[in-house]
Amino acid sequence: MSAATFRFHAELGTFLPRERRERDFEYECARAATLKQAVESIGVPHTEVGRIEVNGGPATLARTVRESDSVAVWRLKDGSCSRATASC
Repeated sequence: MSAATFRFHAELGTFLPRERRERDFEYECARAATLKQAVESIGVPHTEVGRIEVNGGPATLARTVRESDSVAVWRLKDGSCSRATASC
């Protein structure tokens, strides 16, 4: 297991319980879990993710979650490409 800190911004909060909206929270991820797997297990569909930063730098959903990572997630804007998946 790897414990990471997550923060989901703006509209992504609608997928989360109130106590996790617009604030940092710690989440225990399965060993070798990708960001995609972690995001989905928290309750946010990966198809809604537009941008992810890990420890202040850009990341994709394929990145493995590591102990003590700080993960910030933003919503995909309508009609835009997802930088989290590195595809359009």
